[in-house]
Amino acid sequence: MEFVKMHGLGNDFILVYGDEELPLRGGELARLLCERRHGVGADGLVFLNVNQDFFAMRIFNADGSEANMCGNALLCAARYLMETGKGRANITIYTLAGPREVSILSDGQIRVGMGRPQWDPEQIPVVSDKPIVLKEPVMLGGCMLEISCVSLGNPHCVVHVPDLGLVDLARLGPRLERHPIFPQKTNVEFVQVIERDRLAVAVWERGAGATLACGTGACAAALVSVRLGLAKRQVTVLLPGGELLVEWLDDVYLTGRASLVYRGWVELGRDLGFHT
Repeated sequence: MEFVKMHGLGNDFILVYGDEELPLRGGELARLLCERRHGVGADGLVFLNVNQDFFAMRIFNADGSEANMCGNALLCAARYLMETGKGRANITIYTLAGPREVSILSDGQIRVGMGRPQWDPEQIPVVSDKPIVLKEPVMLGGCMLEISCVSLGNPHCVVHVPDLGLVDLARLGPRLERHPIFPQKTNVEFVQVIERDRLAVAVWERGAGATLACGTGACAAALVSVRLGLAKRQVTVLLPGGELLVEWLDDVYLTGRASLVYRGWVELGRDLGFHT
């Protein structure tokens, strides 16, 4: 199987491109290939398929779970399609969360239409009797945190903190990811407001752990900050891997860069093949 290793601000993916192919046991393949010591190593495995005039994307996290959406994976998919001549400057990529419009800008950056945020707790999903979960107190490991929840095709839990440097991400991230109020687990973002147009964010991704960047996580951090009156509707999000621009108009738009690292081939066992 031929693959391409790509990353968006250090959030890295193994991308496989095929014609009208769907992964057979894609989750198991993701666990094998994404393992960093014995596999290729990545935060996720992306299958990008073409069927006549449209593209479809399936995303599997490093732990084998499937994600409905991933902003940085969309950036990588768009970059791959442009660099290989398979796509155009404006592309529609279908995900499990619905179609997403992707544009290549004149400066080489990629702008992705992320759709409209979902605040209904049942749709996120998060267990709550409130119509919107904003600054909801949650006891975690002996400390009280105020969480805010939103979905961009995948669930997010946002926690604002005064100093991001004091956050124990490795301890708090997995506990929030697996908290009982999140029936499908959740992505976690710790956010420090630098200015009304600049946020610093640390991410713990569902199924992947701590990552250098997360596109939907950057959007979630910006959306919640706007709802709480802490940020403007156009904001730069500073992540460990670099910067992303988030704009909340009617829909949410994410702008950033993606890079192709290398191409490779891997030999699959007979029980991890593909079917058409």
